[in-house]
Amino acid sequence: MLRFLWSFLNFAPSQRAQAMTEYILIVALVALALIVVFVAFRNVLAEQLNKIIVKLGGTSTPPENIGNQGGDTGSSGASTRGVC
Repeated sequence: MLRFLWSFLNFAPSQRAQAMTEYILIVALVALALIVVFVAFRNVLAEQLNKIIVKLGGTSTPPENIGNQGGDTGSSGASTRGVC
């Protein structure tokens, strides 16, 4: 009985580590799949979000300007956007 208990106690941590590694790999694959989907459908998602923003009373951002939201910079390099 002690031999069985000892072998179980020595075997269990490796199984837990294997399960943890499998869960980490699954989470990483799901995250990678989501990134691929967001990149593939970024224009569609941008259009849908712009429609929602306009309906809520905001201003729309054209899809070609989605990546350039840092604001215009003048000759001094300072941002011309106001701070709220």
